[in-house]
Amino acid sequence: ELTSAVPGWKFPVRNAPIGVLSSTIMPGIALELGNINNTVNTQTLMDPGFQTKLINAIATAIQRFSETMGAGAAF
Repeated sequence: ELTSAVPGWKFPVRNAPIGVLSSTIMPGIALELGNINNTVNTQTLMDPGFQTKLINAIATAIQRFSETMGAGAAF
């Protein structure tokens, strides 16, 4: 969803134990969307239009995931 919403912006998928997610008993994600040490990233991330694209893409992805889990699934 993010790659489609923001062409040219890289969203690598990485798998690793993440402390804040390791003890959860439900699906969870951690997103790192940019680096504030990078001036271009910072300016882009501060743009309300860009934020809206990110929010919509994330919400759509979560909705799609929840639909694949089925109506009776507990989250």
